[in-house]
Amino acid sequence: MPTTIPPQIDDSVTNLEKAAASTHPQFPTQGDHGGIISGESSKETFDLIPLEQQIIALTVEGCTGEEKAGIIGIDEQSLDAHLQTIFAKLGVSCEFELILFAIHHRLVATYDICEGGVMPSSS
Repeated sequence: MPTTIPPQIDDSVTNLEKAAASTHPQFPTQGDHGGIISGESSKETFDLIPLEQQIIALTVEGCTGEEKAGIIGIDEQSLDAHLQTIFAKLGVSCEFELILFAIHHRLVATYDICEGGVMPSSS
């Protein structure tokens, strides 16, 4: 059963957003993280092709470059080229900013924080 977000996690997300906003002014911040941690995926696609969306999802999941390339079936140089295209489309400059952007804009499936750990969101 989902629980409320512990204050220290909520504060950490707020601090990460502030850090991203300070280096990336167009990154919007949001005080209430209920919609960021759990919620539906975004209807906005930012002109991302399905392969780019898959790369973003794998990045958010924490896959390494080698793992992403293997799962998708491309070499790491091609993966890097796709990442640079994604960065340009979203206005981010690194994978850390990409992850924050993807979570904030709900570009990927999100998670609920539960008593037993983190579980995929049922919403």
